[in-house]
Amino acid sequence: MKIIYLDKENEDYENFIKNHLCCSINQSLIWGKFQEKIPGRKFYCIAILNDQDKIVASALLIKYQIAFKKNYLYSVFGPVYNIGSPTSNILFKEIDKIAQKEKSISCKIGPIIPLELIDKNISKALQILKDHFKKNKFYPSYIQTQQPLNSLILNLTQTQEEIFNQMKHKGRYNIRLAQKRGVKIFSSVDLENDLNIFYNLIKETSERNNFFCYSKEYYKKLIETLKEKDLVRIFIAKLNDQPLAAAMIIFFGSKAMYYYGGSSDKNREAMAPYLLHWEIIKQAQKRGCKIYDFLGIIPEPYQNKKNEWQIYLGNKILNFKTENEAKKYCLEKHQFKGVTQFKEKFGGKRVNYPGIFEKIYHPFWYNFFKYGKMIKM
Repeated sequence: MKIIYLDKENEDYENFIKNHLCCSINQSLIWGKFQEKIPGRKFYCIAILNDQDKIVASALLIKYQIAFKKNYLYSVFGPVYNIGSPTSNILFKEIDKIAQKEKSISCKIGPIIPLELIDKNISKALQILKDHFKKNKFYPSYIQTQQPLNSLILNLTQTQEEIFNQMKHKGRYNIRLAQKRGVKIFSSVDLENDLNIFYNLIKETSERNNFFCYSKEYYKKLIETLKEKDLVRIFIAKLNDQPLAAAMIIFFGSKAMYYYGGSSDKNREAMAPYLLHWEIIKQAQKRGCKIYDFLGIIPEPYQNKKNEWQIYLGNKILNFKTENEAKKYCLEKHQFKGVTQFKEKFGGKRVNYPGIFEKIYHPFWYNFFKYGKMIKM
């Protein structure tokens, strides 16, 4: 085995990430390049090579500078490796070395390993992964809101007719209604006018639904970086030149990802978001994408061995006596309740992930920030 560090484009590395089951642009070198444009951040990229010099495991880590000259590390949607492979121990030891070098107070990881591939029983799959990460002293993080625990995946290898027909009736109806009312869809990477439209809509949505929203400069730097490789597009739905909905779509490997989006409270009866995503689906197919990832949705209750109904929230598990009680909690209290009802109308398949795990290197400073609530780590 050989360990290498990468800091610029590497075709073998990018192909490894794109072709891996746990593919995500957040583990690509271009994402690291984007992150370094944000003050107080830098990236490390580790690749593990086998005896044939083929990459078999990797991790892109972002260093986040916080108050009092402290920092923490975070591998968003990573590391990327095969569970059970001996390379995982090598990878985690290398992560420890970086943390020690940077004097990081903690390191977070958020591998997008579908639980269903570990075991059909979600409860058992979670325990297997928790035991796996525990060997390297990574435990569920107290904050689980930085990446989705559950996602909705739409298969784009079907024909457009098949995709349309597998949608829920209300989804098909709303798409036709938007077409009938004259909603039009536009797309570009215009850093002036269209970025302003996108930002205004996402800001309005975040204020309305109490979602987090980055600064306009953040989205600008993201677009500037990714458009160099034609990996991003802004899609906007308009009615009589009035912007009603917008989405930022990132294309990477065989995936199209609904990364950020927003909508207006005006003309909601026009159902613009439905036609917006129907057009995105068609455009993703034209680009050769096989998957449309809607990202965050509410969790789905599952039964444990005691026939209790549970909801997994990453850092804790909620117990309910009946399935209806568990579903009612999700539909009434979960922050993704509204967007889930919208996304599920497009059909697709649910995928569940293990969440964010964290290793603490300096307990005093970690607890200082955690309990002092001076910063959201």
